[in-house]
Amino acid sequence: MARRTQMHFLAIVALGGAPAFAAPATAPLSIAAVGARGEARAALERGVFAAQRILDVVRLAVVPGVGDPVAGWSLGATLPRYAAAETGDARRLESTREYARRTLAGAAPNRITPEALISLLRTDADQLLVSCDEAAHIAPAADVELRAAVADLRVFAALGRFHALRLAAAVHYNLFLRAQRLAELVSATYVEKEALQAWRDLMAAASAADRSAARVRPLRLAADWEADLVRLEASVRDLESQCCPPDPRLLREKIWRPAPVPSFPEPRVEVLPALGEASRVVLRLPPSAPAARASLLIRSRGDTVFREIPLTATLGGGLEAAVPASGPFEAFVEFDGPVGIRFAPAPWERPSLLTLGGS
Repeated sequence: MARRTQMHFLAIVALGGAPAFAAPATAPLSIAAVGARGEARAALERGVFAAQRILDVVRLAVVPGVGDPVAGWSLGATLPRYAAAETGDARRLESTREYARRTLAGAAPNRITPEALISLLRTDADQLLVSCDEAAHIAPAADVELRAAVADLRVFAALGRFHALRLAAAVHYNLFLRAQRLAELVSATYVEKEALQAWRDLMAAASAADRSAARVRPLRLAADWEADLVRLEASVRDLESQCCPPDPRLLREKIWRPAPVPSFPEPRVEVLPALGEASRVVLRLPPSAPAARASLLIRSRGDTVFREIPLTATLGGGLEAAVPASGPFEAFVEFDGPVGIRFAPAPWERPSLLTLGGS
């Protein structure tokens, strides 16, 4: 098989158009067939990792409501629909609507917040652009396939920025709906305009390619992206008609802003054999960042409800729980650390659940 026909060099099987993120079928990205070597390959690998996580976070962060039309990359054309969406993992992820209700009530978070998702998308979009610049700088000008890979990765950077902005606009909009504060509606409108520009950047990145690279790029500017642009523009006009131009006093009111997300050393989860049980799950945290509480959430294959098994301290300094021998099970660890609720593995990791007690 010729090199060019076997590549799908980003293996973006479901991305040659607009995948339905409500039930995505995106394959892991891969650069195995790109001819890059050395530093250029390392830069692409970092970019592919960031692009894959952007796709996974977007897939989890916004699930259009029942009865909504099939959603493409914008995941709902209007901000009200986007703001009403649920998440793809309600046990671990908080929707923008739930976030608004909780913060107005003054309650502490018990799931991953939209702020954390916004931060993750922004970080990965920035990392992706850095990786693209590094690979493009290192690669020889004649490397058509690598230039095509870089061009496609830039589309995902724009996608990450778009959804980071839209999640922020959705929080503002939900705060407006619950508290009836026009200042939040004005802020939602301004952020929605930024998201609209990010969508235009996505379309420009999909279109930007020289003649030689264009023939080997898996991504193309899709017709439904153009249709989403029209709907996004209409969404901005509708918001502006409700609040703009704003009363100057509204611009001086205090509004919601995403809080910085504190860093936390990555925990390590180990699955070890145990006598009489299928396995033991051990959570290892740095001594400087102990967990106030930790549990193993476990369910049988095919079940939807997790049951909780507390983790207890071990002599080695870890926290562990025994798994019954009647598996197989799907599971994850939930722990309350110095920076709030965390999960291992995280919902966007691959795999996002532990497999215990058999295959």
